[in-house]
Amino acid sequence: MGGQARSQSASWLPYAIGLGAFVYFGVLQFYGVNLGEEGATVYLFYRTAHGQQPYVDFISGYTPGYFYFHASLLRLFGEHLSVVRVPLVVVHALNVLLLARVTRSIAGGWWAAAASLAYAALLPIVETSECSFNVPYPAWYCICLFLAGYMTVRSALDAPNWWRWSLAGLLAAASFSFKPNSGLFQLAFCAIAALAPSVRQKPKVTVLLAAVVLGGMALVFRYHLMGVSGFVFVLPTVLGTIAWLEWAQVALRDPGEKHSLLVPFGAVLAGFLGGTLPWLAMWWWRLGIERLWREVLFIDTGYEQYFYVPYAWSWATFGLLAVAAWLVWRLPASMVAARDRWAGGAMLGAAVAALGSYALLAPKPEGWEAAVVSAVQAQLYVLLPLSHMILALLGRNRASGEPREGAEQRLLLVLGATCLFCSAYPRSDFFHVAYAAPLSFVVCVVVAEIFVRRWSVLFSGQAGRRVGSVLAASVVVLLVVCALPQLRTWASVVGFFAGRGESLEWWDTERAAVLIRRDASGRRQANFARTARWLGAQSAKGQWLFTFPDLDLLGFLVGTPHPARIGYFKSGWPNHRVEAEVIDSLEQRPPRFVVTESPASLFFFDAPAYFFLLKDWIEKRYRVAEQIGSFQVWVSKDSSWVGPQPKDKLGNASASVPEVQTGSCNREALQRIRQEQNASEIARWVRTWATAGFGSWDLGCSRLLLRVAGEIGDWSAGDALAARRLPRTSPLYDDWAGALWNLALRGVLLEFQLGAGEPQATSERTVLDWESILSWYGEEDDARVRLYLAWLIAASGNESAARAALERLPPQLAPVEALERAVLLSSLRGGAEAWFSLLPHMPKMPSLVPALFVRWAERNQNAAVEVVRAGLRDENAAVREIAAYLAVPVGRRELCVDLQGAASRDARGEVRFAAAWAQKTLACSEPCTSAAVSG
Repeated sequence: MGGQARSQSASWLPYAIGLGAFVYFGVLQFYGVNLGEEGATVYLFYRTAHGQQPYVDFISGYTPGYFYFHASLLRLFGEHLSVVRVPLVVVHALNVLLLARVTRSIAGGWWAAAASLAYAALLPIVETSECSFNVPYPAWYCICLFLAGYMTVRSALDAPNWWRWSLAGLLAAASFSFKPNSGLFQLAFCAIAALAPSVRQKPKVTVLLAAVVLGGMALVFRYHLMGVSGFVFVLPTVLGTIAWLEWAQVALRDPGEKHSLLVPFGAVLAGFLGGTLPWLAMWWWRLGIERLWREVLFIDTGYEQYFYVPYAWSWATFGLLAVAAWLVWRLPASMVAARDRWAGGAMLGAAVAALGSYALLAPKPEGWEAAVVSAVQAQLYVLLPLSHMILALLGRNRASGEPREGAEQRLLLVLGATCLFCSAYPRSDFFHVAYAAPLSFVVCVVVAEIFVRRWSVLFSGQAGRRVGSVLAASVVVLLVVCALPQLRTWASVVGFFAGRGESLEWWDTERAAVLIRRDASGRRQANFARTARWLGAQSAKGQWLFTFPDLDLLGFLVGTPHPARIGYFKSGWPNHRVEAEVIDSLEQRPPRFVVTESPASLFFFDAPAYFFLLKDWIEKRYRVAEQIGSFQVWVSKDSSWVGPQPKDKLGNASASVPEVQTGSCNREALQRIRQEQNASEIARWVRTWATAGFGSWDLGCSRLLLRVAGEIGDWSAGDALAARRLPRTSPLYDDWAGALWNLALRGVLLEFQLGAGEPQATSERTVLDWESILSWYGEEDDARVRLYLAWLIAASGNESAARAALERLPPQLAPVEALERAVLLSSLRGGAEAWFSLLPHMPKMPSLVPALFVRWAERNQNAAVEVVRAGLRDENAAVREIAAYLAVPVGRRELCVDLQGAASRDARGEVRFAAAWAQKTLACSEPCTSAAVSG
């Protein structure tokens, strides 16, 4: 292959980088724990190790190889968190090693180190609590398998034989057994690469097979194919495929050499099917074809719609970078005279100066380091797909003037990078983009080196090399800045083992060797460990333990079985049908203890509102026996167990925070308040800012204050913000309005946390008079501010003000206006007619509107019956399904006849199931038959 001289000149470098990565990740594997994500995976390994089967005994989002691999580790080496983490250290080191080998063979100097560094530097970390790369996601293994498959394909092209192609297919099958979409994208890469040797002899068949592979990939993106996702994922893959096959037809092999289509392409398929069909057949036999299709392969489930996170794309940035790339490519060719070269140097200097000026002058609310990381992440969203397109287009017109071997590597690289990058769909937040981008980092390195080499003609030979080295070193320095949170954490862990670790302490659990922070940022993890020890002291091991919404790690730490098939409750995943199944399981296997978190963590903050059935079931049958920080331990109300009274929730603990100064802003103090979740302290800062600091504090720090207020503030902070009403022309307006919106949503959802009880109305919650508030509400057109005002009115308990506000809403409601109406109605007696108009919005806002209806129904039981009846007759099946489930917390047997009709006659299986389950739960006198609930 190309670049052999470069590889041989420093063949030791990739291994040195891999060894450094092993040490780096090996130290960090001791740091932090993601209580939710890590628990949700590790506990499923634990359940598998104890003989439970995926899809039968628990619900899963991954294919079975992922669970049985880790379960085998737990059986062999013991039930300890390190048994899961140490293999991750090896996998990350292998990923860096393989990436370094790929990069070293195609790029040189500082560029060779940049891609490997990018893999380690850009993986997200929460410096105060956890590292994302310590969570045993299947993606880490799939990256390793993809890179190994990529190297295998390269060797198969260099020395063709069937077993190399079969090995490439087998590696794709291994990836598929961990994470189905990653395995399919790897298979697509191998299959398209395998078509190259036959494109000259059988062009039509080859193009047809390539179109079939690309069509299969496009089906994955079918819901968003014509939008941004199609542009950033599918289009570059199509361009890379076209460039690869066009080049292969012209330059891959000697024209007289014959190549059989069946050898490479057929060997890839044989390897993939040989590694996949045996376990697929086994699960087909266990589950049946329909469950295999939906629960194992997740086909036609709509999960990609639920988990979809839009790609953070900017057409303006794309256009600007595309034009800049075109200019950087075209200009050097026209600069032949000395004065042109000076002009080119001046242009480069001006561009660097402009970027530097912007970096210095732009507001930095979170500080310069966070600003750099945020800017790098924002630009990478555009830069990665653009680099794919550039390298594919350069390969098509062969403008780079590379020899055959170099062109082959680069076109294979862009094909592999685009296929691996597709695994960032559908959840295209930066974490998923970063783990899907290892080969894309190499593409960026290659494109940068090509452009730098093109501009080096403007300088003398030695000067041109220096310029290239300086630019490459600048990229490395930028990546080091992005890695500073990880490097500080690494230094803290090393310092702890060296006896200088005052900031860290061991997480006091028997089944984990983990270090956590001693300060307030580690309080939640410390209280979690205390909860595990409390359960252990009560001899809970071996007894049923139910946790909500995402605390399965307790089951692993204590060694308790779970009574249901799922312990992960993110709004919408699972749906209400599975929620009903969970309640049935709890009825059959009543847990001795229930552990909840109140308030729930940010990602699950709305879960208690969405899962109103579970909330209702727990609160009616259990009481809080012990509260450890934010964690509540519930015991049966029939239990004679007597423990201490629940303690106040942590979050407003006093701390040493500097006094707020009217003329200046202390970012460090604000960050400390954020870590400690100190609502009363942030309210004091907001009041100072609103009365004296506004206009004198710098813009960036004011934005930080507003962000923190929106994240952790309460009604007191909102009161101070509302008193300082900002005009739309203010540069802080969006931050101010966003803070009010967040305060309102948090205020609404806090009322539905488990154990929250009835909200306490406080008419003195605002310094504004009601006439002013209603006037403001009537004239305000910003939905964020309107929601805050609606919440303020509803929380006050002032029914006359709430009714006056309702009259100001239009008859036809937009979604946010519907939420305003629901918030206002939840505090009233009466108002059934208004709830009829909100029925269509229940499935659109399932975490808010149904829960607000349940709160309203507690005061209006007779009227609630009529609303549920109307919902059961609605033309929208989603409304009818929610209405059937709402009949349970309403709890009126007058609804039995309506439920019987829905259970026996509704056209939708989901509605029939919901109505039948509600009938059973309400103990209706006319239970439906099993046929009525068949799907």
